[in-house]
Amino acid sequence: MNKTNTKFTQRTALYESVKHIFDSVFFEIQSMAKKKPDGTLSKAKISHLNRILTDIKLIFDGYPEAKYLDLLDDDELPQFSDALLILAQYDGALKSFRNKHWKFNGIDWDWMKN
Repeated sequence: MNKTNTKFTQRTALYESVKHIFDSVFFEIQSMAKKKPDGTLSKAKISHLNRILTDIKLIFDGYPEAKYLDLLDDDELPQFSDALLILAQYDGALKSFRNKHWKFNGIDWDWMKN
């Protein structure tokens, strides 16, 4: 396997390991933002979210979407609505990655490098 395919395989494995976790926390932040949009995230929540977001950023290393993927600022404790905006960008990038690379190969669905 060449270096490019290895990198792609690592990206897809990371996607599969982090996607469901991201979806769960994204849903929770959406729920919190609906209840109290101006409430702030604790440092512990930001730290947890940033660990997930850091892994997602690795998927997009070298992709154009990477320049829009910021981590949450734990010095300023963002409001839920601000965090939701950042998480929505990650959600869009993850959906784009899947739409671009998850294809039917004639027999089954599989990851395909374009």
